[in-house]
Amino acid sequence: MRCYFHLVSSHDVILDEEGVEVADLEAAEAEARKAIQELREEDSEADEDWQGWQLNVTDRSGHVILSIPLDETPQQNALKWVQCIALTRVTQVHGTLIGTAGAMDYLSWGLLS
Repeated sequence: MRCYFHLVSSHDVILDEEGVEVADLEAAEAEARKAIQELREEDSEADEDWQGWQLNVTDRSGHVILSIPLDETPQQNALKWVQCIALTRVTQVHGTLIGTAGAMDYLSWGLLS
C-alpha cells in the first residue's frame, strides 16, 4: 500500500507528494518513526523547531491511518507502543473469552435438548 507522510501543525502543512510503498501499517509506522529520527538527527534543536507538529501518515485517499506528534520524547513513544500492545492483547483475550462463552452456551443448549 502507498502511504504519504505529511507534516502538520495547527497553522501549516508540508505535504508529501511522492509517498512510499509499504507492506502494512506496521511498516508505515516504522517508516514514520525513521523519518522523525532523521529530522532529530539533522537538527539538534529539532524538538523546539517541531513543537506542536505531528507526522500524519495517510493512504491514497487521504485518510489518516497514523499520527505521531513530533514533540514526544522517545520514552513517551515507547510507553504508547507498550500501551497499544497491552490493549491489543486484552482485546484478543476478551474476544477469546466471549467466543468460549458462546461455544459453551451453544453446547449446553444442545446437551439440554
